[in-house]
Amino acid sequence: LVRLLPSSRLRISGGSITLSGRELTTAPEAEMLAVRGGEIGMIFQNPSSHLDPVMRIGDQITEGIRFHQRLDAKAARAAAVDILAQVGFPDPARQYDSYPHEFSGGMRQRALIGAALSSNPRILIADE
Repeated sequence: LVRLLPSSRLRISGGSITLSGRELTTAPEAEMLAVRGGEIGMIFQNPSSHLDPVMRIGDQITEGIRFHQRLDAKAARAAAVDILAQVGFPDPARQYDSYPHEFSGGMRQRALIGAALSSNPRILIADE
């Protein structure tokens, strides 16, 4: 669906996948970058392997917001703090500046959920 597997291993032999009138099976990679994380969000099962250990949790969410919603840094940070609150962070303004290793596995999972929801995707895939 989001074409993350190497094309040498997986070939689409027939049919089509359309999203918002756009054919995803033949879309160029540059277009798929906007689809992944934008129109299609993904929550991976193991948050530790999908969060950058040297990047603050809030910055990871802000990065997606800035890319997909085209907000400036201040507005994106405010949106990220709101998202952290929505997914259950008790002190989101402070926790925005924390690193993944400072949280339990459950809180890291919440951060991934927040990152996936940050672009208001039309489709959300949860790998559980």
